[in-house]
Amino acid sequence: YCSTRHSILIFLSFFFLSFFFLLFFLFFSVFFFFNDTATTEIYTLSLHDAFRSFSERAAPDMAAWLAVIHHLAISAKVPLDWIAKTIADSAPQSIIEWIHEEDPQVELLLAGYEQGERPYSMELFRPALEKYGSIVEETAISGTRSMWHFRRG
Repeated sequence: YCSTRHSILIFLSFFFLSFFFLLFFLFFSVFFFFNDTATTEIYTLSLHDAFRSFSERAAPDMAAWLAVIHHLAISAKVPLDWIAKTIADSAPQSIIEWIHEEDPQVELLLAGYEQGERPYSMELFRPALEKYGSIVEETAISGTRSMWHFRRG
């Protein structure tokens, strides 16, 4: 009877000592890792570098805005000033396809608007865009379409 009781006490003592030693080891390992200046700095710098390099890689050199402005301005009712700022913010340079108001598709989209309240015209868009940079080159690609090379600046 005494030897069994003695065995149980030894087992429980060993179990609790092992358990507390494991907790003590884990606590101080984590505590040391996150409170050690060098480790924390290395961890932080590597994260910072990873985020910076991703943002640098994700920034395009040029954006293409092909036959989209009239849909944004007329169908989605996005103000031309906002579209111009978005184009300027998207990349240092952009290729823009401007669809003139005389285009059959644009005339169809503008049919619901009165002449004085039309949200889409080159007279409104060009000055809005030139607030953020300049149109370096303009090329007519058809009777109702033009391509613009815009440079932010």
